[in-house]
Amino acid sequence: MRIESRSLARLAAGLMVVALAACGGGGNDDSPPAPSSPPDVSGVWAGTWTGSNTAQGLVTGTWEAELSQSASGVTGTATLRGDVDCIDGAVDASAGSNNIVMGTLDRPPCFQNTWMLTAVDSNSGNAGGTWTQPGQQGQGTFTGIRIAKPGGPRVRFVNPPAGTPNALVTIVGTNLGALPADNAITFNGTPAETLSASHVALTARVPAGATSGPVRLTTAQGLAISPLHFNRNATFPEPVVTATIATAAVPEGVTFSPDGRKSYVATRSAPVSLINTANNFVLGSPTTGAQAHSIVAGPSGRWVYVTNGSGGISVLDAATAAKTDMIPVVVNGSMVNAGGGPTLNPQGLAISMDGRHLFVSDNQDGGAVVVIDIATKTAVASFALGPGWTPLGIAVNPDGQRAYFAFADGTASNLDVVRVFDTVKMAPTATSIPVGARPTAIAVTPDGAKAYVSNYLGNSVTVIDAATSQVKTTIAVGTRPAGIAVSPDNSRVYVVNNGSNSVSVIGVVNDLVLAPVTVGNGPESIAISPDGARAYVTNAGSNTVTELDGPVTLTIAKSGTGIGTVTSNPSGIACGATCQARFAANTVVSLSAMAAGGSTFSGWSGNCAGGVVTMNVTKSCTATFTATAPPGGGGGGGSGGSCTQSNPCSCFIATAAYGSSMAGDVVTLRRFRDDHLMKSEAGRAFVQLYYRYSPPVAEFIRERDWLRAVVRGALWPIVTVIKHPAPAASIVLLLALAVVRIRRANAA
Repeated sequence: MRIESRSLARLAAGLMVVALAACGGGGNDDSPPAPSSPPDVSGVWAGTWTGSNTAQGLVTGTWEAELSQSASGVTGTATLRGDVDCIDGAVDASAGSNNIVMGTLDRPPCFQNTWMLTAVDSNSGNAGGTWTQPGQQGQGTFTGIRIAKPGGPRVRFVNPPAGTPNALVTIVGTNLGALPADNAITFNGTPAETLSASHVALTARVPAGATSGPVRLTTAQGLAISPLHFNRNATFPEPVVTATIATAAVPEGVTFSPDGRKSYVATRSAPVSLINTANNFVLGSPTTGAQAHSIVAGPSGRWVYVTNGSGGISVLDAATAAKTDMIPVVVNGSMVNAGGGPTLNPQGLAISMDGRHLFVSDNQDGGAVVVIDIATKTAVASFALGPGWTPLGIAVNPDGQRAYFAFADGTASNLDVVRVFDTVKMAPTATSIPVGARPTAIAVTPDGAKAYVSNYLGNSVTVIDAATSQVKTTIAVGTRPAGIAVSPDNSRVYVVNNGSNSVSVIGVVNDLVLAPVTVGNGPESIAISPDGARAYVTNAGSNTVTELDGPVTLTIAKSGTGIGTVTSNPSGIACGATCQARFAANTVVSLSAMAAGGSTFSGWSGNCAGGVVTMNVTKSCTATFTATAPPGGGGGGGSGGSCTQSNPCSCFIATAAYGSSMAGDVVTLRRFRDDHLMKSEAGRAFVQLYYRYSPPVAEFIRERDWLRAVVRGALWPIVTVIKHPAPAASIVLLLALAVVRIRRANAA
């Protein structure tokens, strides 16, 4: 039986070597693994996610989660944005021994996601991990940072999300300081003055010298960080047509999501066209059930609101534009026709800077402007001038203190006015500003200094000094000006000329018309992306949207078991928090990848050879980061160390072969490593060598599908033996007996 013993020994040694090569582990003695504490993930986290699935290919977005942690579990809620179908979900996770936090994200009725935390950097508060979605064969990575601790202040959003120095911004959150002096605000490290304050909202100006990055708020209760970076590099769209997009019939109102990744077009034929701004592709046109006119995106990025021609305001899911709710507009017990009147009214809906109130105009003779509390779905104020007056365009001053309502005089007296409304007292002021004939839309500059009013029948734009509520000047533009917008860099005003099929551009500094540009037939409304890189103009006569100065989009994905950030020159990418940016055509973009503690950068794939890409078309790049240490206990770790039983290393090669650290066979190998292979001195020595040299091998395998298949094939018998040890042992014994008999027969 010596031959049988040697064969079994060789087989056992082979199994050990292959299994170890697939999945490293650790230990420093022969005692059972010592229990350890998982990372503390309680609080609010936010970051980015990237990956792929069979339905869409490359997918990216941002996420935010509010988590509570017990001794053995993590629960909470999470919100996804970007290339997603269902935004909201429930988190349920285990947080047990070996420092591992892993669980699920349920987003009914969409497919369930599973996730696992794979790296934590205690020095910076960063974390990263992997996710899978078996329902669509999706998988990828995520990174994030803790933006609020339990009991401390929290920043939910910054509105607007981009701007230049002196622009007014509103910071919305919870547990904020009640007085301006109670809050210290910085824009990527540059201090800003707090102008007004409450426990839920602050107002500040972008300080001189500020750069793109997170907004940080410090109060007596602690530190809070904005979930998204503020974009200091806002710009303006050049008056050049770059694309024409077909939409549902008779498009009227248009708006962008706060992150600029989606646009929503209201149509008088009832559907709302949802546009992916990365490629100008119409993702869908779900119906609201009635004519849709004015439309606005909520600053939280969760909801979109559109006036319903049959009454009320439709609430749309921001991810899909599907109607999810209806807010009735009721005054004194009677339903108000919100935006369904006969007069063109593309901007008869506005939202307060803090996202709590909607302002909607009933655009018919004797109609009113109604203020709606979104949370309670009730009217908190209404304002009308009586018979003969039609309310039209609405705009909110970014100071959060004032709103402007346009009223058209239906008589021959031409007494059209803009009325000023106090949004703190929720009451109209006595201020009445005379403007041109039929004021249709209003736009306020980001610094709050000027308001521009388009006069549809006066072929002009009235410029109002917001500080004095006096008319500064009147500017002649094209025929029948309707929609109007100001660029986020405070430099340009864009006026849609419904009768001239054009857009006039006005310089804010001197209020001179700079240049017109021809668009589609019967243009009605215009919206500018939050970063100012492009504008969309709706053309009701041709059922299209015209894009002005459309840039090309660069999307960054991240893969691997580690964490890190990617930045770009020119600026725009900070992934991190912003993994998609738009650049002018033919811009050469240089990318820099920086690994966080406990990780290394392993290389680029996709369109970015060497981290440099020329943006002649829309492109995507993937940066791979590899963990050099596992998550640390107690909320720390990830900054070095060696493999131990209580600090297990990742299954680098198996993870690369199967594409996910949570694949069933990878989990099997990892358990076999921990329970059996780490009990010998030889095994531990081998693992230390593996841990040092396997990451580059894993990355070589990861980028070659054929090699991944070969490795999976080699691992299959090993996994089978581990899963079914008794049948495998029987087979090995039978093979050994057969070998013995054959050799005896040959010897005879």
